[in-house]
Amino acid sequence: MVATIGPEDPLGDLKLYEGLDVRAVLTHGALTDVASGPELEALLEMARETAPLAGYVTHEPMGALKRLEAGELPRPDLIMLPFNKLGYLMDASPIEIAETLRHLGLPAIGKKVLAAGRLGPREAFEFALRFGVLSGLAIGIVSRREAEETFGALASILAITGWPGA
Repeated sequence: MVATIGPEDPLGDLKLYEGLDVRAVLTHGALTDVASGPELEALLEMARETAPLAGYVTHEPMGALKRLEAGELPRPDLIMLPFNKLGYLMDASPIEIAETLRHLGLPAIGKKVLAAGRLGPREAFEFALRFGVLSGLAIGIVSRREAEETFGALASILAITGWPGA
């Protein structure tokens, strides 16, 4: 399980996850995108007491990556960021974001890969996975039909590409 904390009560959120099999704790984008480096460093340290990995979710992917590059933010174990063909909720092109992730050597989980339903699953997954920078995907599902279509498309693409973990 990947859990998020903040922005209202990040320490209280951490307490909610005690005793659960949490693999990663990420600061919510509303926190990541406005907090100072020292604030985030303290939260990452506390998160690592709850889970093996600690990192960030961001709503401003290039902004967060540039802050990391400049040393303004402590290095996380991973980052979750919007990544899709349409540039939906992205502050830079997918190519720029992929290049920066490679430069930083930072594992990333892609979110908004389907651009909030604006892209079909096959098109969205083929695009996102082609860059080779995503270690995981966060996918929202609202119905059984949607789950079958989405995960069916993903399973067939992963079988063909041999994506790690497929």
